[in-house]
Amino acid sequence: YKNLDAFTLINHDTVTYISMAFASGVFSWTLLEYLVHRFLNHKIKSIKIQHLLHHNMPKRLFGVPFSVSLLISLCFYLIALNFTKYAFIVSLGLYCGYYIYIGFHHAMHYHVKTISKIPYFKHMHFFHAFHHKNPKVNYGVTTTFWDYLFNTKA
Repeated sequence: YKNLDAFTLINHDTVTYISMAFASGVFSWTLLEYLVHRFLNHKIKSIKIQHLLHHNMPKRLFGVPFSVSLLISLCFYLIALNFTKYAFIVSLGLYCGYYIYIGFHHAMHYHVKTISKIPYFKHMHFFHAFHHKNPKVNYGVTTTFWDYLFNTKA
């Protein structure tokens, strides 16, 4: 065992499970993004007021209050803990999805010319901009998947 390092001891199945756990966390974020945007930002009065200010002034970025984010994260972690021993990795994927969303949403409002060079980002920018004008459709920011699935795509 003298010449073995930690990576040598990890088998291919473990790497597969860790990769799948991480990817499921990122994918789960996209659902949370959609649900929070649709039901918290557009249905709960105190949050809706702030969020609609963002619609009217897009450069005024609005985020979910930290306490709500913390509660959602804790609930997600506890649920994941019951289904997988890789709950930490799933949660890590969830947080990475969240930070991708933050960066992407920021770029949509501050760096339109730059992101418009990439077809997917250009498409998502127009999709999101349409939501600002029509707040009952197009809730996804990083993906249109859930809007197609829940029939909220314009």
